[in-house]
Amino acid sequence: MKQTVLFTFILLTGFTFSQEDTDKKFQAGVVFGTGINLNKTSTKKMEVDGVGNSFTVGGIFNFNISQTMAFCTGVEFDFETNNIKPSGLIENSFYQYNDTKIELQKDTKPNYPLYRWTERKQKPVYLTIPTMVLFRTKYFGDFRYFTKFGLRTSFLLGNKINDTGFDYNSNGEPIAAENNSMKASKDMNVVRSNAGITLGTEWNFSGSTSLCFELGYYYGFTGIYRSNKGDNMTNFYLDKDNSNLPTYYSNGMTQSQLQLKISFLF
Repeated sequence: MKQTVLFTFILLTGFTFSQEDTDKKFQAGVVFGTGINLNKTSTKKMEVDGVGNSFTVGGIFNFNISQTMAFCTGVEFDFETNNIKPSGLIENSFYQYNDTKIELQKDTKPNYPLYRWTERKQKPVYLTIPTMVLFRTKYFGDFRYFTKFGLRTSFLLGNKINDTGFDYNSNGEPIAAENNSMKASKDMNVVRSNAGITLGTEWNFSGSTSLCFELGYYYGFTGIYRSNKGDNMTNFYLDKDNSNLPTYYSNGMTQSQLQLKISFLF
């Protein structure tokens, strides 16, 4: 995964340096960003455990419609960390696993280890394609100011789960343990989309090269977890109102983001 991202980034960087004139119809550049994830659960069976964070790197492309308007897109890679935990409503959450694979309910077997997780750090990687409209002022000296409106649509490339909790030995006794680099199929949505607005400034500091700073808020209107049904779920709790029978459930959460980005246009 890291090699693929690095290779793509090098290609994008090399391509952007071929741009010579910001007055042309097309501009390209590189972007780096960091931000916080403002997560909100949509189920009473789990809770958000603090804010998440993200790091972004990629290439951006501006198709200039006029001196004051452009269409912005690109290819960005988002590396994120989100923290969740079971809610007090269910107290404990369990799953069965095989090596590094968290098993779906339909794939569990009696001999698979049982794990009770108390804290979860989820680390998804996304490929994101922004589609935004940019409005900007004319230059005041070497500076001009802009705002963007539009969408960031992301495609899930990978997802690692680091759990803190307890394994159970052959006697059914809990032993403190961490389950790191776990994978859970059908856990997260493959596609998500956020609607956002940004404010920024562009500094033309050398020839056709500009440095841009922007701060954006992106509202998440799609869930980041799948609403699995039937036997395609992984987590379960012991239902005290039903003879402590295992009851499976799906995670549910929406995610808004506050991002600061620095980009170079050539």
